[in-house]
Amino acid sequence: MANTKWHRLEINECYLGRKHGKAYLVRMPSNSEYEGYIFWHPASLVRRYNDGTTKISFPDTWKFRLQANGGVLSFEIPASEFLAACPKEEWGKDDIRGELYTPLPMEPIENPVPDEELVDND
Repeated sequence: MANTKWHRLEINECYLGRKHGKAYLVRMPSNSEYEGYIFWHPASLVRRYNDGTTKISFPDTWKFRLQANGGVLSFEIPASEFLAACPKEEWGKDDIRGELYTPLPMEPIENPVPDEELVDND
């Protein structure tokens, strides 16, 4: 084990989910090969720093068990495939899925009159 290489991956907080017991839930980025998949990572290998950065560590012998949301489908990939599926720089980006829709303000209507079919006179 002396030749084991360790990786430390800085991830954006948006990928880090809840902590349950001794593990954190981590979501794969939407621009990765495994979009929509999650995995649990040991809390002892997750570091959250005061400056807001979060890093996960893992050896090159690590196997990630990816799960589709709901846990119905799961499979393992080696650390090398995990790193290739989503480059390190992508993990640091905020994951905003599409543009947010902002409606235009409506002009006020002077003296509005409701449609008679919609008025309940009872």
